[in-house]
Amino acid sequence: DVERSRGLGDVYKRQGYEPLYLAKSKGFYPDDLRVVLLPSASEVMRALRNGVIDVAGLTLDEALMLAASGVDLKIFLVTDISAGADVIMARPEIDSVPALKGQRVGVESTALGAFMLSRALQINGVKPSEVVLVDLQVDQHEEAYQDARVDAVVTFEPVRTQLLKQGARQIFDSRQIPEEIVDVLVVRTSVIEQHRETLKVLADGWFRARDLLVENNPSAMVLAGKHQGLTAVEFSEALTGLELPARGKVSYLINEEELVNRAIPIQRWMRQTGLLKGEPVDLHDLLLPGIN
Repeated sequence: DVERSRGLGDVYKRQGYEPLYLAKSKGFYPDDLRVVLLPSASEVMRALRNGVIDVAGLTLDEALMLAASGVDLKIFLVTDISAGADVIMARPEIDSVPALKGQRVGVESTALGAFMLSRALQINGVKPSEVVLVDLQVDQHEEAYQDARVDAVVTFEPVRTQLLKQGARQIFDSRQIPEEIVDVLVVRTSVIEQHRETLKVLADGWFRARDLLVENNPSAMVLAGKHQGLTAVEFSEALTGLELPARGKVSYLINEEELVNRAIPIQRWMRQTGLLKGEPVDLHDLLLPGIN
């Protein structure tokens, strides 16, 4: 099947995809189903584009980028909606987004980080040219901050918690752009017909693991925390920055095409800022109903 033959990839320890690993650890997936951890969102996008993987965890804006670049894909599951989990962390003396003027900001420039930073700057009246961008993959964020190569970084858990311990200040988070950062699972269109049942198995395991996390199951929190490099308590606290939608809401977002309404303003803004080029993506055609 699609996952067994090629694996599915997600960004480096992005917390919203933790049910994938929990489902694997709990035996909800076959032994030979591979969940592949890649070092950055850029790597995940590249792997999907090149056919190295057939299923991937992406943010909605990343899915739009790939589709606009000609990658034939479908969104079949909404995994989480960021409600504070995505952040801009800065040195203690930097107390606001306007204070980033002239500072070095670490960001993965081809993915979520660029979107997050652009929105933060826009909301606070700062021009992109007024900050110094430092292109960093997600697994480089903490080290770059420690080595003083950047003054701030656009990141998420578990890096957020680690930087807080080092005295960093949180100056912006996704609560200020509600419903705009949505994580999804996408599949390459070419494999859907042959592997539709496998996708359903993947979704079923996802929701079983998701329910354990939402219910604060002790063993699940320990496993997930260990994978994230956090204690169970830290992971539970970090999880408050995410909405992990239940099956009914995911069905509504995908099957009833509510996700289209949320994606329209995001696509419009991304085109205005140059993050998306080419013809607009047909958002209705991007959804794959019936899997969840």
